[in-house]
Amino acid sequence: DILVVSSDLVSYFDLVSYFGEVDSGDTGNSMRLVRIVRALRLLRLIKLKKFAETIMDHIDSDYFHLLLGMAKGTLFVLGMNHLIACSWFGISSLTSEGVDSWTRSASFEIEEGLSYKYLTALHWSLTQFTPASMEIVPRNVHERAFAVCVLIFALIVFSSFVSSITASMTQLRQLSWKFTKDLSTLRKYLRSRDISGVLSIRIVRFVEYKLEKKSNEIAEGDVKLLSIVSAQLRMELAHESYSPILSAHPFFHQFSLTAGPAMLTLCNDAVSPLSFSMGDVVFEDRTKSDSMMFLNRGMAQYFCRFEKLQSGPGNSTLESG
Repeated sequence: DILVVSSDLVSYFDLVSYFGEVDSGDTGNSMRLVRIVRALRLLRLIKLKKFAETIMDHIDSDYFHLLLGMAKGTLFVLGMNHLIACSWFGISSLTSEGVDSWTRSASFEIEEGLSYKYLTALHWSLTQFTPASMEIVPRNVHERAFAVCVLIFALIVFSSFVSSITASMTQLRQLSWKFTKDLSTLRKYLRSRDISGVLSIRIVRFVEYKLEKKSNEIAEGDVKLLSIVSAQLRMELAHESYSPILSAHPFFHQFSLTAGPAMLTLCNDAVSPLSFSMGDVVFEDRTKSDSMMFLNRGMAQYFCRFEKLQSGPGNSTLESG
């Protein structure tokens, strides 16, 4: 930030001195210094990279990560083609009089502005990266040497770009292919065991729900780097994950206020998540209770003799009796 602000200040004072003095001898040097100092503004690109990495850290979708990677590669190739097109046009424009160049051989009309010339140069640049062709060709030794360098550069960059796009597309197909293959295997298994249609539908729907939930929510066992986290940090992680759920019960709410360290140990050692499908029986009457269940998501129906009660997240606890 200091370097960027300093460049703006230097540019400002140089411009003031430029307009305040009439000495034409230092004019060229002063404006050259202004252009060099303004180039330091490119340092902002370093902050842009950090900002992009921060955004990527908040994106959980694998599909979106792959699509962003493909878009980033495409923008990089387009940016390189922009620089090559400008250089290609600049080399031709700086060619001395009497020497043929591609801009002179193209015979641009007067009404054809700079935008058309730029698009023509960009078109030539893109043809160096792809098997396409166009009518613009090098006309002198400088343009020929530049074209050879661009071809060698394009051979390396474009092959790397194509391989990265191919790898990303393969990963996208694998993400959906594995899901489809697993569901197909499950359906074949249910048919081979002559499972009834109602139960098969319940099983398939529950599996689809679990897979969709797993893609959106990462389980602790799937994060390999958590194994190197200290025990204290893992206990604090479990406390922040489960304490708000347990505190819905008045006892655990008071317990958390009066015995914070014990609540920390409780969340780490005694709490584990469970999932149920629609129609599952969580517990039955006259069965031994070995755990206390908190309803965190979804709805449950509690049958007590001839009464039926409905409960939702945060307002009741499912426990036997």
